Amino acid sequence: MKRIIQRFKDITQEENWIIKIVVGGILFCIPILNAISFGYLMDLLDDVKEKRVLRLSKDWKNFERLFKEGLPLALAMIVLIVTTFIVQILLEVFPFCLGLILILVLNLTIVVCMPMFFTILAYRLREYQTWQEAAQIGAIVNTIKKDFKHYLPFSLGLLLCSVLSIIVGCCLFASIPYFLCCVAFCPFFGEIYTGNEMLTTQVEQQPAKEE
Repeated sequence: MKRIIQRFKDITQEENWIIKIVVGGILFCIPILNAISFGYLMDLLDDVKEKRVLRLSKDWKNFERLFKEGLPLALAMIVLIVTTFIVQILLEVFPFCLGLILILVLNLTIVVCMPMFFTILAYRLREYQTWQEAAQIGAIVNTIKKDFKHYLPFSLGLLLCSVLSIIVGCCLFASIPYFLCCVAFCPFFGEIYTGNEMLTTQVEQQPAKEE
């Protein structure tokens, strides 16, 4: 819990952090253009993997690069939304109560597992040459199952913080507080996948230990 709070503090101590989060949040709710926001989140995951200090200062300087890198994730999001919509329609053939329960279970499962899925997909896009190799659902699901107990607390934390921040914001521009939460929690998912501990400005500022 302390690390999550510190992560939010680190973000708010960055220069012009509000503008950067607002830009990312607005783009995040626009289909296709949200690829830019996904590209930014992939940069954070890269920072964790390469053991670089997490910063916001370098963001939004190259929209074209962020768009190209985040486009596969944006398209995957569209596929997920369309597939979920179709499945929900099919579930309507069940009796009302049973159908409603199945729809709620489906949506809860997607909301909880979505951060894990997109984190793993983002790293696989870096690791494999083709989309077909990276987007192997079976391999992604197996990775989620292997580390599910580690991912779950952060997925629930992301869900809780997102709901609270959206409520506090009176549901106006809900994608902005949600994007802030994604920026805060994204590195934690990166830690689990890579096994590396994120480096923050707090770590960078610590004096070197004398040998």
